[in-house]
Amino acid sequence: MALMKQLYLKTLLVCLSFSLAGCGVHAVETTPDTSFMTATDLHYLSPSLMENLDLVKEAAEEGDGKTIIYGSQLTDAMIETVIHNHPDAFILTGDLTLNGEKTSHEELAEKLDEINDAGIPVLVIPGNHDLNNKHAIAYTNDGVQSVDSVTNDGFVQIYHNDGYDDALSRDSDSLSYVYRLDSGVRCLMIDVNGSSILGAVSDTTLTWIEQQLKKAKKAGEPVLAFSHQNFLVHMDLFTDGFRIANGDKLLDLFQAYGVKAGFSGHMHCQHIASRNGFTEAVTSAISILESHIASISIKNGTLSYQTESVDVDAWAKEHLVTDENLLHYSQYARDFFMKAIYAKSTGSAELDDYIANLNAAFFTGSVDTIQDEPELDDQIAHMDDTMMAVYLQSVLKETGQDMNAFSISLNEN
Repeated sequence: MALMKQLYLKTLLVCLSFSLAGCGVHAVETTPDTSFMTATDLHYLSPSLMENLDLVKEAAEEGDGKTIIYGSQLTDAMIETVIHNHPDAFILTGDLTLNGEKTSHEELAEKLDEINDAGIPVLVIPGNHDLNNKHAIAYTNDGVQSVDSVTNDGFVQIYHNDGYDDALSRDSDSLSYVYRLDSGVRCLMIDVNGSSILGAVSDTTLTWIEQQLKKAKKAGEPVLAFSHQNFLVHMDLFTDGFRIANGDKLLDLFQAYGVKAGFSGHMHCQHIASRNGFTEAVTSAISILESHIASISIKNGTLSYQTESVDVDAWAKEHLVTDENLLHYSQYARDFFMKAIYAKSTGSAELDDYIANLNAAFFTGSVDTIQDEPELDDQIAHMDDTMMAVYLQSVLKETGQDMNAFSISLNEN
């Protein structure tokens, strides 16, 4: 009997010591401090594919004002910004290249090695422009010419240093993977562009994702989600083709396993949305005005997100660049965007200017800075171009919201 009592006491003491040390099964999980940076939609085009700059400019002006011809310089400035800040990781969430040109991918990967060599892990996933793209072209003096794009395997071969070689786990049905930062935070990199079901997460990948979330939960390590396409619907006009097709299944998993934050791109607009305890930041395309790059920090269980602009102007001055467009890049990028995205004449110069500035503010997440103009808002509501009116009225609903920063607790249930 005495022996049984001794064994009981020893067992009780062992259990108490585990409990006090926080080592038991029911230990309170804490989120480690860390920091990382993210950018998206670089749309890099190799200078070797831009023999005819006039053709490149024409193509860019038909889009949403991407500063394609200065993509190499923008990338170099971005890289210096990252190295200067020295985060725990740098994450690019897709549309790395303009249209998936193999040469562009190869050059970009070589540039990104500068960040890796500085001791900062680079993580990438492909966007919808990056793989098997039939529109991969070179702009030559003889016109546009088709060039090689890349397959799934080719993408991994080129970017093997950028997340894939050191992945904790890789999915068999897409280019998704999990990367564990030194801090213990796990980055769930979700790809739906190399998926067997384009634009959606296959059942095979969903099973793999749940397995990874279970492992992270068992290890007591937090998970952050990354994708090119969006996890949430951010506006009614940004649904089909923007949000992951079966995104609700992902959200169910995120809610079940406590994934509280995600980061994506694709919209080219700066936007933040929340649903069912999950917050997503869509960082605006770095290739358009303001050249956003985002800094994310986790401290004492609180995740904070804040955008900043890559200062190409300062980079150009430091590197003794003589091109005036680069020395005044912030203004050049804004002017180029305005020219490309400027609304067709409504018959009113005042209304045209208001629409153009409203559009720029929406893309940069700063609609809250636009002064309310009730009379012009009423004119927008009665525009002949119904689709434009619906879009602009949706944008006007964003007034009062800062889309460039948010903070959430990762430790709350």
